[in-house]
Amino acid sequence: MRKGVPLALLVVLLAGACSPADRAKAMHNLVKETAASLGTFSALPVQVDDAYRIVTRVGGGQAEVIRSTSDVWEAGAGANATSAGLIAEGQEIFFPLTGYRRLDVDANDPQFGIVNSLISFMVETRTGQKYEVTIGNQTPNTGGYYVHVAGDSHLYVVIPQVYDFVLGITKGAKVERPPDPRYTQALAKVGQTSDPESVYNPWLAQINESEGS
Repeated sequence: MRKGVPLALLVVLLAGACSPADRAKAMHNLVKETAASLGTFSALPVQVDDAYRIVTRVGGGQAEVIRSTSDVWEAGAGANATSAGLIAEGQEIFFPLTGYRRLDVDANDPQFGIVNSLISFMVETRTGQKYEVTIGNQTPNTGGYYVHVAGDSHLYVVIPQVYDFVLGITKGAKVERPPDPRYTQALAKVGQTSDPESVYNPWLAQINESEGS
């Protein structure tokens, strides 16, 4: 277990003299390092520089957002400026898309909600590769959603913000989700330990990343 860098970042984070911006930057770096140390599962291995297009679908609605050669997301068919702004805001949780759990189960099992799902998205790379991703039911503990990538034998569990972004991009309006009490409780524990890696888990790290901390 690595202690030096995370502990140093924690000191910066908790120091009373630090500005809010410094604390936010320290938390952002801390989350990325601890997530890497604890490990996540790659559901969609597309890096943002390779992404060309994302098409989100919710019910009968659909929105297309395209990443231009100048690395700017632009609204396509069915999308608006808010849609483009949302994928720009959430691109780090989509590219690459990671799960905090990977399940060796039958994706066709009705309890996961994949087969009859009404929410999905397609990612196309600059080289023409296409990935179809289906979002199923929310997990029993409400900590995430089941996700299946066409051609993959696994199911993944992703943070709720993935669902929210797909919904928001399609509808062209940001979805606001109340803070999860477990998230705020876990953050509070950071100040009670000298080893943040014992506090963080992949779920918390990804939630923190999506919140822009």
